[in-house]
Amino acid sequence: MIDVDSTYRFELHDDLLFGVSPFGDLRFRWQPAMLAEKRDVRGRWRTSWPELRIIYPRQYEPPADPAMAANRTVLTAWRAKGPEDLFSIVEPFPSHQWGLLCFLSETQAARELASTNPVLAYALANSHELRGTHADAAAIQAVMHSRRKRRAIAAWLGFPEREAVVRFLGRLPPEQASPAVLRLVRSAICADPEVVDTLNHLPHVNKGVLELLAHPHVRPLVTPVLLREVLLCGEPALATAAADRLVRTLEVIETYGMPVTPRRFESLRQMREFADRVDERFNIVTQNQQRVAVGPPAVPRQRTEHHRRAKSPPKPFPPPPVPGTDTIQPITSAAALVKEGYVQHNCVGSLASGVRNGSCYYYRVLSPQRATAEIVLGWDGWRRGQLLLSGNRRPYLATIEAVDTWLSRHKVGRSGYGPVIRP
Repeated sequence: MIDVDSTYRFELHDDLLFGVSPFGDLRFRWQPAMLAEKRDVRGRWRTSWPELRIIYPRQYEPPADPAMAANRTVLTAWRAKGPEDLFSIVEPFPSHQWGLLCFLSETQAARELASTNPVLAYALANSHELRGTHADAAAIQAVMHSRRKRRAIAAWLGFPEREAVVRFLGRLPPEQASPAVLRLVRSAICADPEVVDTLNHLPHVNKGVLELLAHPHVRPLVTPVLLREVLLCGEPALATAAADRLVRTLEVIETYGMPVTPRRFESLRQMREFADRVDERFNIVTQNQQRVAVGPPAVPRQRTEHHRRAKSPPKPFPPPPVPGTDTIQPITSAAALVKEGYVQHNCVGSLASGVRNGSCYYYRVLSPQRATAEIVLGWDGWRRGQLLLSGNRRPYLATIEAVDTWLSRHKVGRSGYGPVIRP
């Protein structure tokens, strides 16, 4: 999702709103018909369906940054020229608002759907994000399907054709809805139909709950007691961080064949303690292997040409998704990752497969404290994962702020670390 405040500079010229950005200039109009266009490389304006957020709630906290505040002033002035009755439906959604606005302006059936189930209307308006079609075709199809039954619309979007799915989408807060979230929820529900029943039995839903239930390996270990804790703690990012770490821990158990069987968790603390125990056991095994005295090198066996061809070299690490600095350095090889794990007394050395398949990346933090930082590819792009000192100890606030500042410059989201130690 593109952050309008940090990426675009908006200007209002009569009834046209212009957005200037390295991603390509945009322009919007309300009348005579809603239209968004993007300038191509030849300078021609082409119809566009931008993902960015252009309508904010009136009570939205104003940004402190002067450039962002100026953008918000321009957007507010432009909003006064448009259909205010539609803005109250669209404004909670954090992205892909334009497609929903155009859909609502087309037909009364769309507005009726949005009044009873805004997230289902949002999904239908952005069906190209769920079905892999073109946005222009999706706009026409949304109008065609708007008069169908809710269950039929959900089925057309790829969800199971169940009333429970429609009920869940009606309970999902628009503030937490995005195409990425809907794809993740759809995948979880299709893989395990009981997921939607679990979600409907909760008093409400937040991103932390969705994170726990979305991971296929984490989901069987989640209990209703744990989900209710995530709802009550007020910090969904803690669940995100715990789920990310548990996934890495399960990878270590499987990779090294460790005789550890996780039980179902009833609290985030139990998840963290289980991961700590696995890390501790892994470190003991690794240190014992380092201390073992080896005899003279064994004479290598004769290898046939077939064996030599069959043994392919390990896949190299991809380039780091976020460039490093003098004090935050990307770990770009499996050997360096193993060394980092040995130096820092953690299990990061066993997670090379995650780096190779593009799901995570690790960095060596040298200041203000010596730490290992992880970024994880989530449903909405790269986000901060774990940040831990030697032996999986918690960092000081200054260390977290230094890493946050570095990541924010590259538009990387933030996750949770749990309790923070203040010096």
